Amino acid sequence: MQWRIGSQEFIPRIDDFLAAPVEFVQQSKMWWAQCDMGGCSSQEAYVMARAVAKVISQHYDAWLMRIFRQQYAYLSRSERRLMLDRVMALLQGEGQRAAQERMDAMAASLTVLLWAHDSLVIEGVEDFALSDVRTALIDLAGQAIDEYFAEQEYRQFIGFLKDYVRQQSPQSDVLHVRCWHNEVNIANADGVDVGQEIIEALSEDLDDGEDTRQELVVSALVLLAPEEVVLHGEMAPDLQAMLCAIFEGRVKAAAGRQL
Repeated sequence: MQWRIGSQEFIPRIDDFLAAPVEFVQQSKMWWAQCDMGGCSSQEAYVMARAVAKVISQHYDAWLMRIFRQQYAYLSRSERRLMLDRVMALLQGEGQRAAQERMDAMAASLTVLLWAHDSLVIEGVEDFALSDVRTALIDLAGQAIDEYFAEQEYRQFIGFLKDYVRQQSPQSDVLHVRCWHNEVNIANADGVDVGQEIIEALSEDLDDGEDTRQELVVSALVLLAPEEVVLHGEMAPDLQAMLCAIFEGRVKAAAGRQL
């Protein structure tokens, strides 16, 4: 049987994965790869299917960009490119085994199609016949987009607090922040605890999770508006990074400690 594999977005180079000769033809805006396998057995359909699956796996970027246009039209062109890089990184991070399982699943579905049809268009197959893989890519795209906008919100939040601190007159020269286990102490230069009362007032009706405790420490320090913040002991890296960002140029490490 002579199979015809078409694509509107790229040349379907199935010849990279087949021993049989392949002829390429461009018709209007469509590229076709034509290959006569010399027969029509299930084995030949499977060989062609694996070749098409490998071509698709080499062009996840084109598939993802179409998904962005279809599912996330609110993204700008530059954001789509940024999200593409993030999703491609997620795909690479899944490892070889996951990539192989995805390609095997595509090959199985494509074998059924090629056993019954002598031509297919890759974009149509991706959108309507490879639903499991498409759903997985949409999930990864959603994950990347959620993380991106969460990061944007975080930057805006940090920027707001940084501006607020910058505009406030310092309420104290220096405050010492000491962390151990789940406890945090904010004391002035004389060792007097000046943060506990604020933290207790802010923590009313809030859960006692790690994120909440970190937010309370940040809020207390923002309200106390110190000229300088000295960090003591071990501290969660994300909390330290947040304090360094908000109190830019004001954070120092106690003797024997590094930022």
